[in-house]
Amino acid sequence: MNYIDELLVESISKDFDLLMEYTIPSINKSECMYEAASLENSYVFNTFNESKKLTDDIVKYIKTASIIDIGMIEEQVSTFKRVKISPLLDNVLNAYNNGDIEILYNKMVKIPTAIPYIIRKAGGTASNSKDIKVTILIGNFSSVSDDQLKINSKELYVLMESAYIALQIYLNPMRVNRSMGLSRLTCGIYTEMFLRILSREYALSLDQGLYDNVSLVISRFYLEKIWEMNNQDTMFNIAVSNMKTPDYNNLKLVWEDYTSKNITSVVDLLLFIKSLSVRFDKLSVKYVLQRYMVTYHGACILALDYLPYIFFVIINTIQGSFLLNDTILTDIIKKDKNIRLFYPELSKL
Repeated sequence: MNYIDELLVESISKDFDLLMEYTIPSINKSECMYEAASLENSYVFNTFNESKKLTDDIVKYIKTASIIDIGMIEEQVSTFKRVKISPLLDNVLNAYNNGDIEILYNKMVKIPTAIPYIIRKAGGTASNSKDIKVTILIGNFSSVSDDQLKINSKELYVLMESAYIALQIYLNPMRVNRSMGLSRLTCGIYTEMFLRILSREYALSLDQGLYDNVSLVISRFYLEKIWEMNNQDTMFNIAVSNMKTPDYNNLKLVWEDYTSKNITSVVDLLLFIKSLSVRFDKLSVKYVLQRYMVTYHGACILALDYLPYIFFVIINTIQGSFLLNDTILTDIIKKDKNIRLFYPELSKL
C-alpha cells in the first residue's frame, strides 16, 4: 500500500463509536458540490471525512489542479480505438469531449486512492442540462512529462468509463434502477465479495444454513439500501437465486426478522449479522473495512455502500486493470454466470 492508503487504514482503525452518527453537508464552494443523495449516506465515506478534512482537500485539489486536455492523452485514446477496448468507448469519449467528464491532475494535494472520481456541479461547463460533471482525480494514478499524461491506457480507460457510469447513475437514476439484469448481476458480485471477507475469519462454508442466512441479508441490504429497490418479493427472489439448496422456511424467518429492524447502514447490517450466530461475537466495522482494504484494495472500500464504485470494481476486473486486486476480483467476477450481460445492459443506460 502507498502512503495515503496507509493513512486511510490508520483512520479506519480509530474508535468507530465516535462515527455512529454523522452528516455530511453539500459542498457549495463556487465550482464544487457533491451529489447529496449518495455520498451523504455513505458510512464509509464519512469515516474518511470525520473532521470534514477530506471534503476540504478535494475542493483544494480541484481549485489548484491542472486540466488534462485531449492533446495530453492522444496516445492512450488512439490505443482505446485501435483495440476497441469497450462497447461504451464512443459514449465515454463523447462525454469527455463534451465536458461531462474532466480529468484533473494535482500532485500537491493528496486524496486517497479510494476516491478516484467525484460528481460535482460546475457552472455551466458540462453539456447536460443539470451542468453536472464527473471529475477524475488522476494525480494518484499518473505523472505528467513533456505535456503528456503518463498512465497505462487500460487504467486510464477504466477510470474514464467508471466515471461515465457514475454520471449516468446520477443523471438517470430511475433508468438504472429499472435494470433487472444489472441489479441481479451487481447484487451477486457485492454479496460474494462481502461473504469472502466474512468467510476468511468465520468459516461460513462449514455451516451452509448460516452461510445462506448471511448471504440473504447481505443481498437484501444491497438491493434495498444501495440499489434502492422496493419490491420485497423481487428482492427475496434475487437474494436466494444463487443458493444451491435454500431452506425457504428458515430464510423467510430471517427475512421477517430483518424487516422488523431498522437497517439503514453497513453498521446496522453488521449488527444484524452478529445476531445470527455467536461465532460473530467479535465482528466489527473496523474488521470489515480493514479486510476490504487489504483484500481488494483502493476504491473497493467505497463499494461497500456507494453504487457507482461497485460498477468501478466490475469494470476494472473485466478490463484487466490493476487499479484494484485483480487476481481475487477476477475469481469472483469473471466466474459470475451473469457477467456476459454486463455491457449489453450498460449499453441501455
